[in-house]
Amino acid sequence: LPSLRGPGTGGPPRPNAWPARDPQAAVRLAAGRAAVAEVATRLHLPVENLLLPDTLLRVAWEPPPQITPGTIARALADLNARQWQIENVATPLAHAFANA
Repeated sequence: LPSLRGPGTGGPPRPNAWPARDPQAAVRLAAGRAAVAEVATRLHLPVENLLLPDTLLRVAWEPPPQITPGTIARALADLNARQWQIENVATPLAHAFANA
């Protein structure tokens, strides 16, 4: 029988597997989620409107080698985040990832 999940997308594994597969990525994801939630609250936006959950997962799983607001902004742009989203979350995500 075919898989119930369908074909893989080549993206990161499910977040509940992260602590075992890459504990540091799990810490980055938790810190990134908190940072994005804080910005979303301040802007009175739903979190998923500020940054798609898949985009956060992908950048947390495979961040740029050097974590700076600029490199996070480029990574988000590569993942098709909109400019206004990048402007609002790149710096908080960079700080969250660097401190994770």
